[in-house]
Amino acid sequence: MKKFLVLIGIICVLALTTACGKEEEINRYFVTFDTNGGTSVKRQVVIEGSHATIPVEPTKLDYAFAGWYLDDKLYDFNEPVYKNIKLTAHWNEIIHICDNTCKSGYTLDKNCNCIKDKTTTTKTKSTTKKKNIIKKSTLYLNESNITIVIGKKVYIESYSNETVNWLSSNNTIVEVSNGYILGKNSGNAIITAYTSDNQAQLKVRVITEDRERLEALASIMQPKVIKSIDTNLLYSFNGCSVFNTANITELQGITIENGIVTSLNKNLYGTVISAYTITCGTETDNISVEHIVNSV
Repeated sequence: MKKFLVLIGIICVLALTTACGKEEEINRYFVTFDTNGGTSVKRQVVIEGSHATIPVEPTKLDYAFAGWYLDDKLYDFNEPVYKNIKLTAHWNEIIHICDNTCKSGYTLDKNCNCIKDKTTTTKTKSTTKKKNIIKKSTLYLNESNITIVIGKKVYIESYSNETVNWLSSNNTIVEVSNGYILGKNSGNAIITAYTSDNQAQLKVRVITEDRERLEALASIMQPKVIKSIDTNLLYSFNGCSVFNTANITELQGITIENGIVTSLNKNLYGTVISAYTITCGTETDNISVEHIVNSV
């Protein structure tokens, strides 16, 4: 009986030893990606029961990526993998919405560019051969930069051997029609005059009437010679106010207060730089003016 039990024990030990020494077989599967015309994506090797990793989205010209599909069903990357699978990319076409228009004879393409229409012509036989000369149409404007006031209409002269059309880059700032430009709001815009094969541009700056008066006043406040007999530097222009806010540099014996020379040593000469604040209606600006003091 004891020998029988010993034999049974040896058999069990051998069985356990054999089972423990045998490695468990691990299955691996391929997950491949069909980008359906997009940029390539590398396949993945996945251990059985694990899940695939979401790859970097592919790209495709004029299309938006819409996900990976398995058998026409959006694939869930949290699903475990138990076999080789192939995922296919789905795409949505990008519809371009254009906010610009084209002149006659041109059509918008899907990228909002104006493309000249293709025209078909009937060829006729001619007994006289003529040399075809292609010459670009002549076009020029008499201005390249202009400043106008809101509400005022200005005519820009153009010259061309063809019909000239006009276009504004921002109709809320400047409107244009047949060369007549109307300022509507403060800002900058570009006016384009064009023929069938040529174009010229004009930069337009639109300002308020107050800004026009302010800039005109600032332009006349240039370096001014102060002689011993000059004691008043107070500036005014079309209802604008000018205040001397500070003397940046001041000679001994020379004092300027609110635009008026209150003290002047006639034995000295040199320069004094004063800071001014100009206010014209709703427009305000700060400038500095250099005065040349001459006792002669």
